[in-house]
Amino acid sequence: MAHLYKSRLQNYAQKKNIAFPTYACEMQGPYSRLFKARVTIDGVMYEGPEFCTTLKDAEHAGAKVPFTSTIVCNKSLLQGLVQKKGLVLPVYATNRVGPPHMPRFASTVQIAGKCFVRQEARTKKQAEMNATCCKSCLYKSYRR
Repeated sequence: MAHLYKSRLQNYAQKKNIAFPTYACEMQGPYSRLFKARVTIDGVMYEGPEFCTTLKDAEHAGAKVPFTSTIVCNKSLLQGLVQKKGLVLPVYATNRVGPPHMPRFASTVQIAGKCFVRQEARTKKQAEMNATCCKSCLYKSYRR
């Protein structure tokens, strides 16, 4: 499971049409070497939390960091977190607002009886993604 983050991050970059992540590694120790990776994606740098014994492990640990922040959030990630905690699946409600010639959509997501709202978006899909990306929503569903 820990070795999936690097490829997931690459898939995310490809879907969002942004540059692939770049990795810079820091090495510590002359004999028993330890590695720590920094990942840059979409101009934002994330650093791995700890030193690892192999470069591969360090890169995967570094790639995991954007997933624990809100850079990568989608409906399936939220659903996975909710299922892992044994909660009822999230329920989305999307309302159309604005004039007919320029509609906007506002979505809410309900998890365990609590509603989380995010700003409006131009498409229904984006509004649902915005609701999913609510940091408190992800955090609270994960902490349960």
